[in-house]
Formats: sequence, C-alpha cells, structure tokens
Amino acid sequence: MIQARYYLSLVLLSLFTSHAFGQASLLPPPAGPDLPVEPLPPPAGTSDANSTPWQPPPAGAAPPAVPTPPNPPPAAPATPPAPTPAGAPTPSATSTPAVAPPPTAGPAVNLTPDVTPPSTVAEDAKKDGEVVIDQSPQWYKRVFLIMPVPWDSGVELGLNGSSGNSDTLSIRTGGYIKQSSKFAKFNMSSYYNRTASDGEITQNNAQFDLRNDWLLDDKSPWTLFVTDNVFYDEFKAYNVQTNADLGVGYRFFHEKDLELIGRAGAGTSREFGGPDDRWVPESLLGLEYSQKVYTTQKLSAKVDYFPDLDMVGEFRLVADASWEVELVQPSNLSLKFSLTDRYDSTPSGAEPNSMNYSALMLLKL
Repeated sequence: MIQARYYLSLVLLSLFTSHAFGQASLLPPPAGPDLPVEPLPPPAGTSDANSTPWQPPPAGAAPPAVPTPPNPPPAAPATPPAPTPAGAPTPSATSTPAVAPPPTAGPAVNLTPDVTPPSTVAEDAKKDGEVVIDQSPQWYKRVFLIMPVPWDSGVELGLNGSSGNSDTLSIRTGGYIKQSSKFAKFNMSSYYNRTASDGEITQNNAQFDLRNDWLLDDKSPWTLFVTDNVFYDEFKAYNVQTNADLGVGYRFFHEKDLELIGRAGAGTSREFGGPDDRWVPESLLGLEYSQKVYTTQKLSAKVDYFPDLDMVGEFRLVADASWEVELVQPSNLSLKFSLTDRYDSTPSGAEPNSMNYSALMLLKL
C-alpha cells in the first residue's frame, strides 16, 4: 500500500513538472539584441504538434531545454564624486540643489553688427576742404555706351553765324577717344571746320590724328610712340596730306594733375594730289602738356615740329591748344575753347599759315 502511494506521488509530480515546463516554453523569449526565436520541436512520436493531442512525457524523462537569454552588457563603472574642498560644507543626500537666481534686467544689447558704410570720394574731399560738385542725375538716359568703361570718349560741337548784309555760318565738330593703362596710352581725335558766307564756302578742312605711347615701366619716364596724321583742306595745293612717325618719348612730369612729355623720332610724309606728290623723309620733335589747374578746369597744348630731311630749311609746324571748363549741371558737359594752327614752309602758292579758333560745347560719353 505504501509502495502504491509512492509511485502515485511520483506520477503526479512528473505531470506537474512537465506541465510547468511546457507552459514556460510557450512564453516569448526576453527582448535582446537580435535574439533568434526557434520553435520547440514537437513531442516525441508525433510529426506535427497541431495534428495530434499533446502527450505528457514519460515518467523520469528530462524536461525540454529552455533557451537561455544572453547575458546583459556590463554596466559602466560609476564615476566617483569629486572631492569636496577643505572647509566647504558637505552636501547631504536630502539637501535641495541650489537654483541660480533669474538674471537681472540690464542694458539692451544690440545684436545687429555695426556696419559703417565706406565714405565716398565726395565725403573725403569735403573733409579736406576741397570744392565738391554735386553729381545730380543726368539730363538724359544712356541707352548704351559707345565705348567700354575703361575708355574715355566725347563729342564736341560749335556754331557761329550772322545774317544781314551778309549771311555767314561757321560750324566746327569733332570728337575724341582716349584710353590709359599701366603699359599704354592711346589717343585718337578728329575735327571738321566749315564756313560759308553768302552761299560761298570759305573754309572746309578736316583732320584725323592717332597716337599711341607704350610705357616701358610704370616708374620709368621713357616711352615708345607711334603717330599718324591725315589732313584735308579744300583750299590747299594738295588734296590730302598724311604723315607717319615713330620714336621715343620722355615724361618730364607724370602726375595725376600734371603731365609733360617730349618726343623725338622720324618718319615720312606725303601730299597726295599736290605738285610734290612723293614720300618725303622727315624727323619729328614734339612736346605735349596737360594740367588740371582747378577742380573744373583743364589746360592742354601740343606742338609738333617736322623738319624735312631732304631739303634743309623746309619744315611743317602743327600746334593745338585748348581750355576746358566743366559745367555744374549737367556734369558731363563742358565749355571748350580751342585754337589750332598749321604752318607749311612750302605752301605751293597757297597761304602758308592756317589758323582755326572756336568755342565749343563738349559732351563726354
């Protein structure tokens, strides 16, 4: 009897243990880093756990293995507290941490950067006590520029007339193009004169002048130059006179408001349609002066002397002088007084000297 009770107790204990392990195996595994979940194999003797009812394991059989979760990563070592300085009160576990007082209202802080606009040329000139002309808007709108910005160009026009006992009309027009850089200086100019009295033309001439100076160095006074001049006059013995010369130049003064340069060279000239229609060798001695005497006034002068190398004593002389006065309004308009003189020692029956003087309005483009 005792033995039967002993065996019954073992059977009940086995059933209870198998049921407990079976319920534990059905629980999901604990969360872990990429823990693979594998289903438990069906009980022994069956091919599918869902097709046949579950049978308890035989008495004495080992319980099914339960997957063991991986060990958690070791915790980081705690940082020891900083040592308390000598004499400082020891904080207690129950003490309330100190709270910083709210900031007191202070002066307003401007977070916008203080950017001072750069001063203009006019402001700097006013500080130095110089006269400054107000650059107000121009009286016309530029639709396009005739030349790029580094170039300087302008046109001029002058008129003079009378009516009464005799009708007289005199006109002079011209223009120029200039460009200056660190290594070269270019100048091209032209003018045209025409005068009529009682329907009869008494003056009709034109000139085209081209000159280029190559600067050897920005600090060196020496230059190389080439020049070309074409002149037409209806009342001369020739139709067109032209000359081409080259040589060296020396800058006696080379400043912002003052420039004086001398030139020496040689070339050739010819009078087309005249009695001496041939190329004549000649030399060249010249002097060019330019000075800004005031903020709004400028003086210019140029003299070129061409002695004949074949015939000693024969020469040509060309002189040009001008005075420009800039107007306040519009700022790109100037009043110009001009004087041009040409002398030829061999006029071939015409007047040796030809002088033109005029007052013009110069419009800078």
